[in-house]
Amino acid sequence: MELPKHLADWLESFSREIAMRPSQFIATILTYFYEAWKVGRESAFAATREPYKKKEQSLDEIVERFSREVKLGRNIFILRKFVSWIQQRGLGVGSIDEEAVNAFLNAYLEGRAVKKNTVDRYRGILRRFVEYLATKRDTD
Repeated sequence: MELPKHLADWLESFSREIAMRPSQFIATILTYFYEAWKVGRESAFAATREPYKKKEQSLDEIVERFSREVKLGRNIFILRKFVSWIQQRGLGVGSIDEEAVNAFLNAYLEGRAVKKNTVDRYRGILRRFVEYLATKRDTD
């Protein structure tokens, strides 16, 4: 490494004053700057990665988004009841499938007089939600 004469002279005299060889003094300075650079680089990298981290969505947030996309309107109540039923059983999003839809509808309809076309509408809404979850899992 070549230094201008005035810096080489200063390095020689200053390193003697602090009881170091010039190479030790340069290594100390470089280590300080290297560590600062590393910290800055790592935090900059973390900051650029942060926006890309996917926030885990709650089931309620997923229901709201699905409801807006599909325009469920007042029919959202059956989906909310279904999700509440799922959550009461401690089931996760991965457990929501056709079998869960059927079990929920059997439990929900028990003791209720509901027309067949209404039951079919409920089943259709819940099936679409199951399909929606499956496509979201595949794309996430």
